[in-house]
Amino acid sequence: MKPVKIALITPILLGFLCATVSAQKFSYRSWLIKEISKDTAFKGRLNIILRPGSKPFFWPEDGPYKSADYNFQNEHLVKSKTGFLTVIEGTGRVYKIELDENEKDGLKFTRLDSTIFFGYNFGATVFYLRDTLYSLGGYGLWNFPWHLRYFRPSSYGWEVVPINKEVPHIYSPHTYFLDEKRQKLFSIESNYFNEGLKPSNPRSQNMKRLEDTVYVDRLDLNSKNWERIGMLTPEFRKILYSGYFICDTPFGKILTTGDRFGNKGYLYDFSSNRVKEVDNKKLATQLHDALLSGKNNSSMPERFVTYYIGDSIKLLNSSGFKFSLKITDSDFKETGIKMWVPTAKSSILDSSTKNQISLIVGISALCLGLWFFFRSKITQVAETTSNEFDKQELKLITALGSQPGLVFKPDDVDQLLENGARSPDALKKRRSMLIRSINKKYSEQYDDEEDLIKTERLESDRRMVQYVMDEKKYKRAQKALKQ
Repeated sequence: MKPVKIALITPILLGFLCATVSAQKFSYRSWLIKEISKDTAFKGRLNIILRPGSKPFFWPEDGPYKSADYNFQNEHLVKSKTGFLTVIEGTGRVYKIELDENEKDGLKFTRLDSTIFFGYNFGATVFYLRDTLYSLGGYGLWNFPWHLRYFRPSSYGWEVVPINKEVPHIYSPHTYFLDEKRQKLFSIESNYFNEGLKPSNPRSQNMKRLEDTVYVDRLDLNSKNWERIGMLTPEFRKILYSGYFICDTPFGKILTTGDRFGNKGYLYDFSSNRVKEVDNKKLATQLHDALLSGKNNSSMPERFVTYYIGDSIKLLNSSGFKFSLKITDSDFKETGIKMWVPTAKSSILDSSTKNQISLIVGISALCLGLWFFFRSKITQVAETTSNEFDKQELKLITALGSQPGLVFKPDDVDQLLENGARSPDALKKRRSMLIRSINKKYSEQYDDEEDLIKTERLESDRRMVQYVMDEKKYKRAQKALKQ
C-alpha cells in the first residue's frame, strides 16, 4: 500500500479539529456557569437578555413544556448563597443548577419545589434579596396576578407576602430596579386589563404598548407597601425606549442607544431620580460594541448574560464571547433630565428639607434611646424572678387575648412585633422563639405541662399555620397581665 500523502491528510485533520471545536462550543451553558462561578463575591439576579424567538439558556428535561415549543421572552437565573437557581417562566418551578460532567452539556438540574400549577405568572419579576428568592406580578389565566411571593425551601413551595394594594407589574429589564441598600423595588407600572370583565371603552379591549405606561411606583420591602411616586418625563421616555438595556448596577441601570440615536450610553437611577450620560465617547462605543460580540461585528447574538461585580460589567453571550468593562458612577455626567416628576400624592422632598428632618429625627431618636436605656435599667432592678413574662411576651399575650376566638396569624405577630428588615425565615424563627419562651414561662409559673399558645396548621392549606390560645389558660395568665 502506498503511503498516504500529507496533502490528503491535512483536510481530514482540519475537519476533525473543526468538529471538535463545534462540539466544545455546544457546551456553552456549562462554560457560562464556570465563568460566573469565578466571581465568588457576586450574589443576586443575573441579567439575561433574549432576542425575540430565541431559546432559553437553561432548560431542564422535565420542564412543564418543551423549550422548542415556546417563544421565550424572559429567563430567570440567580446566583444564591447555595449556588445557581433558575425559575421557569410562567411556573413556580425552581431548579438548582450544578456542574456535572456525567450530565448533558455538563449540567445537572435538581428540582427544589413541589408546585403543581403553572401558566399564571408569565412575565413575573424574579429577584433575590436577603438570601430569599422572590417573584412579583406577571400575567396568566386572563388576568394580572399582582402578588408578591417568596420561595420557602422548607415547604418546597411559594408563599404570598401581603402588600397594601394591587399594582400590576410585568417584567422588563428596562422598567424595574431593585435598590438592595435601601430595600426598595421600583417599577414602571404595567397597563393591564381583566379579560373577565366587559371593556368600558374600545381602547381597553387590547393591552396598551409599553411606551404608553407613564406611572412610577415604589415598593418598600420592609413595610410591604406600594407608593405611586411620579410620572415619567417625556425626555426620559425618549431615552428609555430608544436604548438597549445592558446591566443593573448598585448605582442604577445602564443602557446604550444604537447608531440611529447617536450611539450614547446612559445611566438612570430610580432612587435619586437622575439620568446621566457617559462622559467618554470611547467608553460609549465600548458599551455598544459589547452587545455586538466585539467591534466590527454587525450582528447581535441570540442571548447574553450580564452582571456587575466590583467596578466592572461582565458580559457573556451564546457565541462564547466574554467581555469585561470597568465603569463606575463617576464615568457619567449629569444631563439635567429627571426620570419622573412627583405626583400629587407622592412624598418627595428636596435635599435640604430631608437633611433638616434627618437632624430632628436623629436628636429625637437619641433622646428616646436614652430614655429606654434608663427605663430598662430600672425595670431590671424591679424584676424578682426569671420566669416572669417580659414586655414583648405580655404584649403578644394581650393582643392575642383580644382577638375573636383567641386566634392570630403569623403576619399579625410580625406586625405587632415590628420586625422590620428581616427575611421570611428570620421572621418565622423569631416568632417560634417568642412563643416557645411564653409557653415555657407559663408552664413554670402554673405547673402546667400543656402550652398556653398552640401552633395549628390550616385545614385549607397545610403549609400555613395560625396561633391559638387556650381560653382557660389565658384567664389564669391574666393575673400576670394585670400586674
